[in-house]
Amino acid sequence: MSLLGEISKTTEALRYHSKTAEIAGQNLAHVNDETYARQRVHAREGVMYGSHGGLLTSGLESAGLDHVRNDFLDRRVIDEVGETAALEAEKEVFDLLQSALGETLTSPQINAGLDDSHDSILAPGSLARALNDFFNAFQELSASPDESTIRQELYNKIQTLAKRFNDAGQSLEDIEYDLTQTVQRGVEDVNRLLAQLHEVNKQVRRFELQDKGKAVTYRDRRQALLEDLSKLMEVNVEEGEDATTGESTGFINIYATSKEGQKIQLLDSTGPKKLTNDWNQDFLISSNGVNGADAKVHAKIDANGQLGFLEVQSSGTLFDDTDGPILVSLLPPKPLSTVGQAGVAGAVEPVQGEAAANNLPAGQPVDDGAGLSELLNETALQNGAPVENIKRNKGDVFYYQKTDGEMALWQALENTIAGTDPNGSNLFMEISQFPNGQVVETKKSFSDLETFSKGDQIYYEGKFYQATADLSPISDETDNASTSRNFLENDIFKVGDTYYQATTNLARDAELNLDGVLQGDVVALKVLGENVTAGSVIALGDTLPSANNPNVKELLLDAQVDKGEYLRVDNGTGVNEVAYDYYIALDNVDFTTNPDIVPSASNKFLKVSANSETSKQVNDYLVFNDATQAEELNFNGSEGDVLFFEGNHFIIKSAPEIPITDPLEIANFNPQDAQWKSNFQLFKPQLSGDDPLEIVRLNSPSGYDISTGVLVEVNLGIAEAIVNGGEIKGFNIINKGSGYPSNDALLVAGENEGEALEIITDSGKLAGYQNARVNGIQLFRTELNGLVSSFVEKVNALHNPTDEPGGYLFGFDSFLTRPVIGNNKIMEEVYGLYGVEGNGTFKVFDEEVDMTLPFAESDTFEIVNSTPIFPAELKDNPDAFFVRGDDYTEQILTSPEGGQFYEFYGSARRMQHITFESDPNYVGEDGLLDTGDEGRSLMLAYEEIPFRVEQGTNAFLLGDNFKFDAILANPWNLAASLKVDENLSPELLKSSEKTPEGSSDIAYEIGSLADGEFNLKISTLNADIGNKMSDLSDNFDHQKSLENLLLDQRRGVSSVSIDEEVADLMQFQRSFQASSRVLNTLDKMLELVVMGLLK
Repeated sequence: MSLLGEISKTTEALRYHSKTAEIAGQNLAHVNDETYARQRVHAREGVMYGSHGGLLTSGLESAGLDHVRNDFLDRRVIDEVGETAALEAEKEVFDLLQSALGETLTSPQINAGLDDSHDSILAPGSLARALNDFFNAFQELSASPDESTIRQELYNKIQTLAKRFNDAGQSLEDIEYDLTQTVQRGVEDVNRLLAQLHEVNKQVRRFELQDKGKAVTYRDRRQALLEDLSKLMEVNVEEGEDATTGESTGFINIYATSKEGQKIQLLDSTGPKKLTNDWNQDFLISSNGVNGADAKVHAKIDANGQLGFLEVQSSGTLFDDTDGPILVSLLPPKPLSTVGQAGVAGAVEPVQGEAAANNLPAGQPVDDGAGLSELLNETALQNGAPVENIKRNKGDVFYYQKTDGEMALWQALENTIAGTDPNGSNLFMEISQFPNGQVVETKKSFSDLETFSKGDQIYYEGKFYQATADLSPISDETDNASTSRNFLENDIFKVGDTYYQATTNLARDAELNLDGVLQGDVVALKVLGENVTAGSVIALGDTLPSANNPNVKELLLDAQVDKGEYLRVDNGTGVNEVAYDYYIALDNVDFTTNPDIVPSASNKFLKVSANSETSKQVNDYLVFNDATQAEELNFNGSEGDVLFFEGNHFIIKSAPEIPITDPLEIANFNPQDAQWKSNFQLFKPQLSGDDPLEIVRLNSPSGYDISTGVLVEVNLGIAEAIVNGGEIKGFNIINKGSGYPSNDALLVAGENEGEALEIITDSGKLAGYQNARVNGIQLFRTELNGLVSSFVEKVNALHNPTDEPGGYLFGFDSFLTRPVIGNNKIMEEVYGLYGVEGNGTFKVFDEEVDMTLPFAESDTFEIVNSTPIFPAELKDNPDAFFVRGDDYTEQILTSPEGGQFYEFYGSARRMQHITFESDPNYVGEDGLLDTGDEGRSLMLAYEEIPFRVEQGTNAFLLGDNFKFDAILANPWNLAASLKVDENLSPELLKSSEKTPEGSSDIAYEIGSLADGEFNLKISTLNADIGNKMSDLSDNFDHQKSLENLLLDQRRGVSSVSIDEEVADLMQFQRSFQASSRVLNTLDKMLELVVMGLLK
């Protein structure tokens, strides 16, 4: 070996020994660092070179670093620190819950409560102490019912108890709020850690591509970040592998599990996915008033994944629900369009041109710092929307792709098996729209005319429905071999060109084998494929009866009616024109020989339940006014008519107050103008032919039959806003929906708006907080609500058995809903008239009512008109004292005192006694007398509720009614909304309902509750929390010991031993010194050689 070769060889050895000494010193510097693993320098022979006599090596050189780690222990530590963090987080919340009740013993002695110096073993300020004091005070009142000081003391105890309940409820609210904030910060930490892991991944890849050994420092850092991430959520870690060679890429991939069991990639070579706990549960409601401010709302989800409560965070301004309810709907998050996709799925393409210079001899790409480390040949994980539908239960709402690739929301109509494709299946319906804003309320009174197409949605009688098939007065079954739905008796359907009317209830799947059936024939139908009768029908022919059909016979004008022919009969209810009932003859009838036959009572005729009607046009309402000698547009008496205008159909709900006389206004009249919105309603009728003027109308608007299955309630979280003074004060939830993520759910955020995928975590702090909310907070709130509800209901019932207004002790803040006109049961059930209700308005002055309910559930109030006003159809009925439309009745109703003419009686679902008073001092909204808006009525219920009836063009009838609800302001947390009745005073506290002095039956009964269910409920609530905390403490201690055991085992493998490192350091220093001496000797030898050459 040459002298220069020896120098080179010794220099490399010197560098190696220097590195080993440096690493030994570094190890010593991290002797107490839990995240640091002991490092070692690898050695290898240097490159070979030619010399005299053969090949020689350059000697020893560094081959990079390695660290002492056990992969199995590292993975176990990641799992166990997550379990520990989950238990610790859950225990933290339960500690706060226990403090919310303040239940601690003031003395450890068993007999402390028996000592005269101890009034109670319960902590002062606790809920149980306040409850005991409340009952004790009533016991004292029962002993001295006439003592004023005892009444005052009881009044104070009542106030104290209400405050203790409020404090407990508010503590629960605070804990929930703090928990939500903590979870949000936890999600931010998860995103930060994932981003840091991605950066460390790139550093590992970048370093190890340079063939310098393992990136041990970055790998240590990555392990520490993984443990920090595991303390927050459950993750699965996999080493990235090249799809072709199977070799490690240096990256790690991180996975989680979705709620549906999918494997979701949170971190791959392209970067981390963003996590969130926001899935649009916080949203805005746009004001429907000009320049109105939006309302801000937060949705709270219960333990069953249903909408539990809508919290108004900002009430907004200028909201108006006069013309229709304001609905909001809560949608589940959309599935991600792409989830867990690898950055590049294909192999790395060969680099051409100048970039080829950056390749090592093995062809391995070198990271130049610009991101080439991300070009990996890893297999992409495709986890988008599921290709096949999973098993669904009836009512489930879910997202699934349509055939065109668009993501749609579906609802299962029946229980289905896995793999059932919603597209084209009658087992599912696509939810086409979602109510958000003001909607038109579908009225029963229009059900004789309106038609809805498949997918149309309606808000009907407090529920939100969607049509699963075309819904019209007459169903078309032409393309079906059997009936597509159930039909009630007298329902009409069409097959081909022929109309059929059910003469009995007709079951779904009735076989439509109607060949050879003639007009007027009654035939029985069988269930398709079975020898079972489904019902019977009569063939009506290819047209419906109408007033303009010359082939329709008329009673008293035609003496002979043949089987299958129509007969019309004047029913005497017409006002401006004759109104007919139509019948079909079941046999040949000769009125000459049978003059006493009455079609409505004869078995030779069947009443036809629909007819064809000709719509009116504007010119039909032009009349000549003799007084003004000019034409005017006059709709008086036309309520219920159908107006055809510019291709659209309108129901005339009420005639304009005065005729339109201005020629320009007549020429420009349009029923869709805003000024006529209360008079005309746009609707879609069913045509009886090709002429758009000819429409189908049923005999009576008997409503929509929900049982047929055509109208299905949309199973989303839907609520109606409670508007008071232009502000949204609360919501009446009309459907809770299902399948929503929890309030603390962890979701992968999608790239598109509304996309998010819920993932499940069974360990980590976030899992602990989720468990604490479900098993702690929600359980605590449910039990506390039950305690408050049962306590208030029982105490109020004892204290105020006669429902005397203002006689309750406690109540809950409540709101009044928008009043709606109900169905007139008297006219429907007694007289067989449908849709004859008056068309005025009913106004509740809810802004003047500070509503309180004495029990923890809503109540429904109904105000019924008892004034004996009858419709014109019953003008000849002996019961009809006043008849709508006659001069005498109208003169009374249109007088300035007409609003006071009505009399009412009221009822409630819960309250026993409701009375009414007049409020003649009310001067109207304009504050002026003699303007027609003076006077109103007062309903004396739990509170005094003022209301006023505004006269319309059709007077209200006997039995017309209005309904509205009083709903709890905060049913989610009853304890927080509990209050003492504002009218209560010490003097109003009852000891007895009896008048004799000294009676105390009420006080005695309330005081006797002291040893009953309420103390037991508090004890049970405390015991539940205490037992849970005990279990958590035991589990936490066990888990912590297990974690410490694993950490000790890992320390035994990876930690730094001072003795060992000091010994290694001394050895490496001696080796370094030896190499230094050799190099010094070689340097002197070279100097001698060089000097000799110079001489």
